[in-house]
Parts: sequence; structure tokens; C-alpha cells
Amino acid sequence: MVRKRTILLSWLAMAGLTFTPPSWQPVLAETNEESPARIGFHGAVHDKNGKPLPWTPWDAAIGREMDWHPDCSTGARGRVGRLHMAATEGVASMEPSPNHALPNALPLKPPRNGGLYVIAHRGAHNGIPENTLPAYEKAIELGVDFVEVDVRTTKDGEYVSIHNDTVGAYVEGAAGRIRDLTLEELRALDVGARIGPQWRGTRIPTFLEVLDLCKGRCGIWLDLKDAPIRPLVDLIKSRGMEHDVLWCISPKEVPALREASPECVEMPDPGAEANLPRVIKEYRPRMVCPVWRDFSMSYADTCHAAGVIVFVDERDPDSWADAIAWGADGIQTDHPAALIEYLKTRDRGRE
Repeated sequence: MVRKRTILLSWLAMAGLTFTPPSWQPVLAETNEESPARIGFHGAVHDKNGKPLPWTPWDAAIGREMDWHPDCSTGARGRVGRLHMAATEGVASMEPSPNHALPNALPLKPPRNGGLYVIAHRGAHNGIPENTLPAYEKAIELGVDFVEVDVRTTKDGEYVSIHNDTVGAYVEGAAGRIRDLTLEELRALDVGARIGPQWRGTRIPTFLEVLDLCKGRCGIWLDLKDAPIRPLVDLIKSRGMEHDVLWCISPKEVPALREASPECVEMPDPGAEANLPRVIKEYRPRMVCPVWRDFSMSYADTCHAAGVIVFVDERDPDSWADAIAWGADGIQTDHPAALIEYLKTRDRGRE
């Protein structure tokens, strides 16, 4: 006989089902050992002693392996709640927490690879020109959830995908700042020749070209290097991709983004862990994107206790195990193919 666990859920999105209950009315759902559920929510996970727990240890605490992820893609809306373990039997309930009202539910699709979001830093650029359409196309073919796109402004007010603020690292003998060159001048540069003859003729793409490539296929981690918020919001909305782009911005830029478009998804980097409580209280981000030196298990615990999702920038592949164990919800990597294989191998080991 299959032993079932009953879970009381409020404002929950469960993969495969859609729950939109009346305000604060719990939904009763059952999961069992043979049919694992994927559950998404905004909330904090606590053990029976009231201690906050990251996702993976909580999975273990209820006695079986499950991939939990913060997915509200079904459209559930509401406030952050606190999810408490009532007993070791696995009974849990969701209680509203009015101190953390959200502008709207986080519209993330479920992760494609082992319950963890994979973000390709500058695309899949091993042997391919970084921040170019071929690098983004390769990342999409690999099956990543997001590609990271750096955006800068040209002299004539166009928006291009390029990391450095000068062109010297990309083209032999070239010089000049992105801001001091027109789009036509930048497009005349061959950024593929230095990587290999097969990439000769590769050009710096516009942000609009990247949007068109990714639409319906992959999300975008937008790293705002040197560009204004509102015009980019307009471009993103022109393609209907407000929910597909995560804005990597400073905390101070969050209000401007929300004013321009509350539908867009803010993902500030709070900096050092000491800043985290203030940033969460003052700006109420739904996501954050720390660099590796600032990330830790306590960092993830603080975020999850406030219903905040954490996408972390890797140190190197050796950091993946710690990132997952500490509670990262996504990893930005320069090795997307290897990370996807790592997650698949981990999942096969659980079978």
C-alpha cells in the first residue's frame, strides 16, 4: 500500500495542476511515493522546531526525494506565506505573511534540468564567440533555462549585446568604447575571426535580435551594463517577453523597473550577505543574483525565509555541489553543457 502525505497549500502552483483558490483559502492536495509532486510557492520552509530550511534538506526531512522549486507559472497570485512542518508525518500548512506583499506572482517556468535552473553565461561560448547569436543558439540547443545577455548603448542610441565597454578584446587592432561607436561601426567588426575560421563574419548582435532568437525558446538573464531601463522595457514588451527576462540590476534600480513595468522580473545583486536583510526589507525583490564570494547556506536561508529565489554565479564547476547543497535555485555557468550533464547524472543516481 502506498503511504500518502497530505499537504495543505495556499496560493500554490503545482506542476500539472492549476490552483487559484479564493483569498487565503487552503487547497488540500495529496502526494505519494509513486507519483512525486513538483510544488512551487512563495514561502519559507521551517522544520518542526521553527528553523528555516533550504529546499533540499526539507525534501529529506519529509522522508523522500522530491524536486521542489519556486514555480508560479500557472498564474497563482498572492502574498508570501510561511510553510511549516507540523510533524514528521509530512503535514504542512501555508499561512499568510502580510509583511511581504508581492507586486505579482513570479512567472517562472519549471526548470528543465533536474529541478535547478541553468543559466548560460554569455551563451554557450566555449569555442564560440561570446554574447553572439551563435553562442545563444548553442545554449538553447543544449536546453538551458536562460542565457545571460550583457546590454550596452551605442553612440546612436541602439542597444547591443556585448560584455566589455571597449572592442579591443574582440577584434585584432580595433579600439574604441561601445558608447563612442555607432551601430553601423560596431556591425562592421568581425568578432568571430579571433575564435576560429568557422566563426569568421560573426557580428555583434542587437538586443532586439537576441529577443527574437530567444522568444518562446529560452529565458534571458539581462545584465544591464550601460543602458536605460525604460527603452529596454519597451523592446521587451514589444515582443511580449516581460515574464521571460530577468533583470540583473542594482537594488536601487528596482523601483525604476517596477515603475516602468510591474510585470518585469527584478533580480538585484544585494552584494555582501550583510546587505541582504536591508535589501529584502526595503526593495522586496522576488529574486536575487549573488556572485559566488557572497553566497552561502545562510545567504540562501535568509532569502528563502522571505520567499526570495536565488540564482548564483558559479565560481567554477567544483562549486556546483555546494551551490545545490546550500540551496541555490539556479546556477549561472560558463559550462552549461557540463552542468546539464552533471544534473542528469545526479538524477540517474537517484533512480
